[in-house]
Amino acid sequence: LRPRITGRDKRILYGLWEHRVLTTHHLHQIFFPDAGARRARSRMLSLYRYGVVNRFRRHAHDRNAPDHWILSPTGAVLVALDQGKEPDALNFRGDRALAVAFSAKLDHILGLAQTRVAFLQGAPQVGAKVGEWKGERTCERDYSNYCRPDGLLSWSQSGKKLWAFVEYDTGSESLSQLQTKMYGYARLAETS
Repeated sequence: LRPRITGRDKRILYGLWEHRVLTTHHLHQIFFPDAGARRARSRMLSLYRYGVVNRFRRHAHDRNAPDHWILSPTGAVLVALDQGKEPDALNFRGDRALAVAFSAKLDHILGLAQTRVAFLQGAPQVGAKVGEWKGERTCERDYSNYCRPDGLLSWSQSGKKLWAFVEYDTGSESLSQLQTKMYGYARLAETS
């Protein structure tokens, strides 16, 4: 299986690990920006046939609804091995991965992915480039003592590089939750 998995495939699998779920549209815009949508769909179907990703449709009755892609247990093993970890270190369970299809967090997850796409599409319009993107899982691991950002990205423009936390809110957080987040960011800024 490993010889069939390309460098881009590894980035896709890691992206699915970080985001938990991405639609075909998100995958196309993030990992196949210079190719047509058909190329992205074709490669995702190959990865599905290899058994490294699974998919679901949010509105199964709508044939035009995009596929939503998630990591499979085999894909999680590849992500772990690629990071030099034991597969159990990811604490991945296929049933939990599929449960996102019915989760109240799905709109938030998809909205955050769309935010990433918007940054990627918008940056060249102002002469900038989005470099690295770190998702919720990495941010939780690295910054949970202070705050829980939804993402972290690097933005390069005019020879300068900026790291920025990303927050995506669907309007579900109370004012007190937002105040607590701001306090956490302030504490992080003081220690950085």
